[in-house]
Amino acid sequence: MLAFRSSLRFRTVAVIAPALFSWGAAGGHVYQRVTSHNFAPGNAGTVFWTDILMTAFGLLLLYVQHRMTKVTE
Repeated sequence: MLAFRSSLRFRTVAVIAPALFSWGAAGGHVYQRVTSHNFAPGNAGTVFWTDILMTAFGLLLLYVQHRMTKVTE
């Protein structure tokens, strides 16, 4: 919510920090799937794909804003 009216730099930090956490969690899910054969719904289902796709969507929106800012300058 704080990044709604903030600068691109602030929004970048607001997206990158959770992205690193989420992709690290997704890596942990993959590790658990491979080593422990843990295919429980909380490990291999919606949570796994949410960690990847929501982060990718946030980075995509950040990239689009970066491109739009360049065009208007």
